[in-house]
Amino acid sequence: MSTLAQALHNLHTARELVTDAHRRRQYALAARDSAAEVLLDPQATDTLRHRARDCFRAASALLATDTTPQVGTP
Repeated sequence: MSTLAQALHNLHTARELVTDAHRRRQYALAARDSAAEVLLDPQATDTLRHRARDCFRAASALLATDTTPQVGTP
């Protein structure tokens, strides 16, 4: 599975996990990380970068609405 395919799969899974905030966050983080890998790959095509950017933004939006407490925060 390509890095972009993995990112999209993780994003899709995160979107489905509406009742498990912790796992939803983990999948969104994984999606964002994989999308960033594609964005930073000098050999990625413009098309791949565009799809990776969309995935990165969608995963970031999920994380922005996440209310799961972070370790070490009050």
